[in-house]
Amino acid sequence: SVAEWLYKGVTGISIGEHGAGYRHFQFAPEIGGGINWAETVLTTMYGEIRAFWRRCEDKIDFHLKVPVNTTAQIILPVSQ
Repeated sequence: SVAEWLYKGVTGISIGEHGAGYRHFQFAPEIGGGINWAETVLTTMYGEIRAFWRRCEDKIDFHLKVPVNTTAQIILPVSQ
């Protein structure tokens, strides 16, 4: 679905290896494709995951809200 593509692909939220119910999840946004910003809120049984990124001239701003009692692995894109 479009919503899944947005939060999983563009904003980069996905279940980690041991992440039933998003208790452990990954934040690995896909930057590119002419998209300059993305934002999502994903409601899980542990609380809201909020992810946002934005291109700003020669840098990218990232913001991630991780619910209490959960963990996130953050994988940021590498400059080429």
